[in-house]
Amino acid sequence: MVAVAQAVLFRRMRAVMLRPHDKGLIATTLNFDYEVRSAKEAFKEIPDIKIEADMPDLARHIIGMKKGTSSAEECDDRYEPHSPS
Repeated sequence: MVAVAQAVLFRRMRAVMLRPHDKGLIATTLNFDYEVRSAKEAFKEIPDIKIEADMPDLARHIIGMKKGTSSAEECDDRYEPHSPS
């Protein structure tokens, strides 16, 4: 079961779908039909290129070296400051 609601995101009224997840809710922004483009149209200007065989392995290595973890406590909420605990 889901709910559809409206929320202001980035100074713009957006339709969102709310659905339960564990002990909370997940909000997914919804788009109007005129805001959605086909993948064919969205990617038509990207040229076809040949990727060298070792490039995917190199990309995986770089991502593995750079990835990390984060938590919500590390993020600063500019819109709703939390009082100190």
